[in-house]
Amino acid sequence: LHVKLGGDLQNDTAGYVNTESAEDLLGTEIDNGVQWRRARLYAKGRLHRHLDFKFQYDFTAGNPPNLKDAYLNFVNGPIPTVELAVGRFKAPLGLDGYTSPDDNVFMEKSLLSTTFLPSRNTGFMLHGDSPSHRVRWSFAVLQPQANQIDLSDTDELGWSARFAWAFTAGKEDKTLV
Repeated sequence: LHVKLGGDLQNDTAGYVNTESAEDLLGTEIDNGVQWRRARLYAKGRLHRHLDFKFQYDFTAGNPPNLKDAYLNFVNGPIPTVELAVGRFKAPLGLDGYTSPDDNVFMEKSLLSTTFLPSRNTGFMLHGDSPSHRVRWSFAVLQPQANQIDLSDTDELGWSARFAWAFTAGKEDKTLV
């Protein structure tokens, strides 16, 4: 049993000095504010040689559902480069969803990834890579959340897939950076 505990805290704070000219221009007073963007705790690790897990919960108010990740990932099976994830996890679409908030260039993620693409859903995902680790692929079947794509109370399933290939320089097996 191997367990790693961690978390992310991100806070937005703004303070303004209101003047009469600013109030005349805007027609209202601007309020100071403090808001937690992220307050997440997680536990991830390996339960057994063939079973990884992750559980992540977000404590910020007004950001439901607060359960972010809760899945089991079956690894090192009959085909070592193929894995099976079951539970609630990020859909394999784009790179924004897989980029850590620590590595964001801007304060916010792109409008495309936060508005139009699904975030985390419940289902299963088959994913893996080639023995040379130059090709990575994912295929998921997921139950979309009702509030994401206006499915209301349907029982429809969605799917997503991603394929990535690392280019190499010449005959050497060095990945371009």
